[in-house]
Amino acid sequence: MSRRTLLGAAALTPLAVALTAQSAAAEAYPVFDLQADFGAVGDGVADDTAAFQRAAWAISATSERGATLNIPVGTYLVGKQLPADQIDAWVNAQSAYIAPADLHADLDENFGSSGYLDAWRVALPIFHIGSRVGLQYLQINGHGATIKLADGLLYGGYVPATNYDAGQIPGNPADEVGTSPRSRYGVEAGRMIQVIGGSNITISSLVLNGRSVALKLGGSWGDTGRQVKATGIRLLKCRNVTINSVTSKFHGLDGIALGYGGLTLTDPPTDYTLTNVVTEYNGRQGLSWTGGRGLTATGCKFRFTGRAVNNGGGVDNGLALSSKPGAGVDMEPEGGSICFDGQFTDCEFYDNAGPGVVTASKLSPVSDIGDMTFDNCRMWGGTTWAIDTNAPRFHYSDCNFHGSIDPATGTTLAADASTFTDCTFVDLRPTSETTGSVYRSSYLINGTALIHLTRCIITAYELGSIYSGDAKARTLLDCTINHNYRSTSTRTTLCALRGWRVDGTQFFENVSVSGSWTILVSGVTVASTNRPTTVEGPQVLWNGSLSGTIPNT
Repeated sequence: MSRRTLLGAAALTPLAVALTAQSAAAEAYPVFDLQADFGAVGDGVADDTAAFQRAAWAISATSERGATLNIPVGTYLVGKQLPADQIDAWVNAQSAYIAPADLHADLDENFGSSGYLDAWRVALPIFHIGSRVGLQYLQINGHGATIKLADGLLYGGYVPATNYDAGQIPGNPADEVGTSPRSRYGVEAGRMIQVIGGSNITISSLVLNGRSVALKLGGSWGDTGRQVKATGIRLLKCRNVTINSVTSKFHGLDGIALGYGGLTLTDPPTDYTLTNVVTEYNGRQGLSWTGGRGLTATGCKFRFTGRAVNNGGGVDNGLALSSKPGAGVDMEPEGGSICFDGQFTDCEFYDNAGPGVVTASKLSPVSDIGDMTFDNCRMWGGTTWAIDTNAPRFHYSDCNFHGSIDPATGTTLAADASTFTDCTFVDLRPTSETTGSVYRSSYLINGTALIHLTRCIITAYELGSIYSGDAKARTLLDCTINHNYRSTSTRTTLCALRGWRVDGTQFFENVSVSGSWTILVSGVTVASTNRPTTVEGPQVLWNGSLSGTIPNT
């Protein structure tokens, strides 16, 4: 290999490297066409569910344990539900394409312990490759095609076919929660693309439309909302995954779900790469990350979760379909796993019903989530926090935050602090957006986190700038804080600094209402490494009395 070739390879982006490797590997695997080989129509009217099923089964049966699937341009209608007592007959009818024992194994893996046999309706698999296959390679080329879920499918809690209470009628909408055996039997809308236990997977140039607006909703299912599957892409225990130029939208649950149960920090990286991915108007999450080590997202948009209004004629008709946490991205390890080493670059987390980014760990101190970087990202909290994280070593640079944030570290170690460098914070929605609210807590930056801000600009119009409830080691280095207060709400403090090192930070004001306010300081160290710390005054004063240059301490 020449020096020029080596230099060229070094300059490739992560996506280009992944695609180059996949292209070389593709030559060793068969190639299928969804229309030519499996009879798909792609006119948006004909039911193409069977074509996707047979494609998955054919790939599963290859001696190479993998293939390329080309999906010609078109709109492919998918999604079908059957009464549970018809499932065995359906399984047997597919025997020309897949052994009944294998199909039963796939169904059991989908639903667990054959619990689907007691549900009122069962969503048939669409494109499912189970762990029994040991998939080694999969490339799905969408060529701009759309996969669309059929209208009118049931979704949520319905009285099951068995184990129902006296007076209940199977098939009626019902809240199926708690410990009752029937709480297992929620009705799924389906998982469009699902692979379990695979590697070297590429999905590109597709639109996945879950049509959540037209689902016929039953009652709640699970611990909150409708925690039952209605997902665009779901990849579990998979490695070396690339998702490129995919839009996954209007799914009842998640746009994309990536998980790897039982993973530890000593295991090899899982390597997930998302590029130019859009997840929008999904019910629970844009991206649900329940396990993995090494996720790179570039140019992605995770937005409008929980904002799609359902008009399917069932329960909650005319209301937004939303289940908690309703996030853009949820990092929530399951099955004893971890979520580590995430890198988000030039990504957008906009106006989700829940936080733009949220973490959830059952451990204290938190040790199963950490080491995330966000570069040149945009966060907008419409009805709750722009970010609501509680995990160590989250680092943000050149990011814009619209609405209040609540960052925490999940530990008490100084090395686990969250850092913000060259970021802006404001309690206004993005200027590019003409509708939507912005979430305002009492302050823009809240909580008791270990946090360091460097060269950040914080501008507060209708709330305070920073609040810290206790004295921990925190720093404000060369920051600019603009108190442009214009609210008529009664308050005395616009900034509460406890335990901070304030170095070269300038406090300005452009107050449009009469009154005086305090920058409350307690246990604060003042320094002037690059410039002095100053307070403009005269209405917002350091500890209620000082303006001008604040003396070093």
